[in-house]
Amino acid sequence: MASDVIRTVALVNSLTATTISIVANISVIAFIATQRRSSFKGHNYIYTILYIAFVHIIYSINQVLAAPMIHIHTDELIFVNNGVLQHETAGQVSLCIFSFFVIYSVLFCSTQFIIKYFIICRFNNRNRSDKIYSLHIVTFLIAFSWSFLLGWALWDSREHNVKEGHGLDAEFAGKPSLDSSIRENPALVVAIFLLFFLVLVSLLVMIFCSRRITLTLKNLRSDKSKNIQIRMYKILLAETVLPLMLIHLPLLASCFLPLINLHVDIILDSLPLLYAWYPALDPLVVLWNLKMKDIKMKKFYKRSTTVLAVAVVTSA
Repeated sequence: MASDVIRTVALVNSLTATTISIVANISVIAFIATQRRSSFKGHNYIYTILYIAFVHIIYSINQVLAAPMIHIHTDELIFVNNGVLQHETAGQVSLCIFSFFVIYSVLFCSTQFIIKYFIICRFNNRNRSDKIYSLHIVTFLIAFSWSFLLGWALWDSREHNVKEGHGLDAEFAGKPSLDSSIRENPALVVAIFLLFFLVLVSLLVMIFCSRRITLTLKNLRSDKSKNIQIRMYKILLAETVLPLMLIHLPLLASCFLPLINLHVDIILDSLPLLYAWYPALDPLVVLWNLKMKDIKMKKFYKRSTTVLAVAVVTSA
């Protein structure tokens, strides 16, 4: 059972990760925005990096609002809002938004691999390669549909909120939550099955595309094109491994354990602590790998520091 210490750590963890995430993602946006368009090759992928940075900021803000904790009581799966947003309805909505970002991160990674696969291995015409980016719309719709299904399956009125009457500790009383019995809720079973299915298919797609991309890159004759694609590919791999380790596997464990009647409360309550760090660590990896042509990160930070110092002196 979650303790007050774990709940406090969860909130502090979310606040810390969100602060780092906002600063790091704004740095990514500022770095790309201050460079000339001609400095970048593969403009669509740069726009994708910018898009991911904005998504990370929204995800991090919602993480502070929700700071989700997962609890299992008998066969009941419960998502508890431990964040700063403690209004019942708004707190439940923030949990639904969290579920959207979780599945969206899974699908987005596989979509990125598919796009890179077609661009590197299939398309030689840039006009054709531009159209493949429309897959992001399909990804968004699938993620939204799944999160809507999960929210509908778990959504509960005030009388079914986590409280002592449900046999849980009084420490959960009054907190916004989404909960339901797994065995008695067919919609929840379908949602969990779809989660496993989507994650499994996404992993298989990423493995397939990764192998094909690696083979194609080895056969590229142009060193310049090869270096650019390898650099982009490294960023893509980093943006895949981080959510896999920090979000997808912990969430799957949280959903799978009750199905086999294995309840390890302290583990389940602690797993969501990892969720907040994906949008904080991912932009740091992007900044580390984002070295295109003769662009140097040190020059960017030196220039940014100088501008900030001038602004402070002027305002004083």
